[in-house]
Amino acid sequence: MRSHWSKQQSNIPVVYDGTCSMFRTMLDIGFLDVVRESIALSQLLSASSKHLGHLYADDSSTDHYRYTAHATTLLQQRLGDPATCVTDEVVVAVLAFCCYANMTRDPKLLNVHMNGLSRILDCRGGVQSLDSNPLLRTMLYWVDVNGAYIQDSMPRYQQPLAILAGRSKLTMASYQFDLSLDGESNNRNFFVSYIRQSLAELHVIMLSELLKGDLWSDILFPGFHMSPILHILLSQTRATVHDTIEARVMECFRLATIVYLTELRGRFGLDTIPGLFYGSKLQLLVRDMKLSFLSTSHQIYLVWALTIGACASCLSGELRGCFVGLLEEMMVFMGVAKFTDYKDLIGQFLRIPDTLFCPLEVLEDQISFS
Repeated sequence: MRSHWSKQQSNIPVVYDGTCSMFRTMLDIGFLDVVRESIALSQLLSASSKHLGHLYADDSSTDHYRYTAHATTLLQQRLGDPATCVTDEVVVAVLAFCCYANMTRDPKLLNVHMNGLSRILDCRGGVQSLDSNPLLRTMLYWVDVNGAYIQDSMPRYQQPLAILAGRSKLTMASYQFDLSLDGESNNRNFFVSYIRQSLAELHVIMLSELLKGDLWSDILFPGFHMSPILHILLSQTRATVHDTIEARVMECFRLATIVYLTELRGRFGLDTIPGLFYGSKLQLLVRDMKLSFLSTSHQIYLVWALTIGACASCLSGELRGCFVGLLEEMMVFMGVAKFTDYKDLIGQFLRIPDTLFCPLEVLEDQISFS
C-alpha cells in the first residue's frame, strides 16, 4: 500500500513541472483542479505516469495501465447508476480519457471516448447542456479540435462562439466561417481569402503580444487564437489525387496552412509530430501536378504551399528538400528570375513575419533562379 501511494505521489509533481503542454494547459485553464477532485484523478495519474516514461525514455512501467483500469472501473460505476450517469463528473472523466488519447496520439482510442461522450451529451440534451459550464465547454472544444488534428478528420462540434468572443483577440469574422460556402470555384477562392485575412490578423496579435512579454509561455494562447482557424481548416471537404486540379490545389493550400499552424503551435511547446503527416499528404498531392493547367491564382496558392513545405522544421529534411525542388520548378514555370521577386510574390499573398516562422532567406541559396 505504501509503495502504491509513493508512486502516486511521484506522479503528481510531473503534472506541475511544465514539461508537458497538456498538463500546462489543464492547469492554466483550471481543469486540472476539477480533475483532481473527481473520479478522473486515476486517469490523470495514468497520463502523468505515461509522460514520465516518455521523459526518461523508459516504457517498461505498466503503472499507467493500472491507473487507467481503476479510472475505467470508477467511470463504469457512475455510468451504471441512473442518478450519476450523465453528471458533470462523468463528463470530466471522459474528457480526461480523451486528453490522454490525444496526448498519446491514439485516434482509435480517442474516437471510442468521443463516441461515448457524444451519447452522454445527447442524454443531457446536447452539447448546449455545457453552455452553463464554460470550462467544460472549452475543454470539449479543445479535445475535439486536437483530436481532429491528429487524424485530419472533421471536428464533431461547432465552435463555442460566445466563449471565443470573450477570450480570443481574433475578431469574430476570423472564426465564424459559413461552411455552406464550400464547393463552387468562387467560394473556394473566398475561403483562401478568408484564411489569409485570419492569419494576417493572427500575425498582428502575436507580434503585439511579443512586444508586451513572453508570448511563448502563454500555453492558452494557441487554444483561443489558433484552434479557431484550425477548426475551419479541418472542417473543409478533402480532395485526393483523383479530383480536379482546382480541388487538389485547394487541398494543398489547406494542408500547408495546417503545417504552418503546426509550426506556430510548436513555438508554445505543443506537439509538432502531426505536421509530418500533413506534409506527407501535401507531397502526394503536389507531385506530378500539371502546372500548365493552373490558373494564375492557383499558381500563387501552390507557391504558398510549397514555401511552407520547404521551410517547416516539423518536416523531415528529405521532405523539405522535395518541396524546395518543386518550388524551384514552380519559379521557372512562372518566370520568376530573382529571389527578391519571389519574396515579393509571397509577401503580396501573405507576409510571414521572420519572428514567427523560418525566414525565407534560408531558401535563397537552395533555389536556382533563371
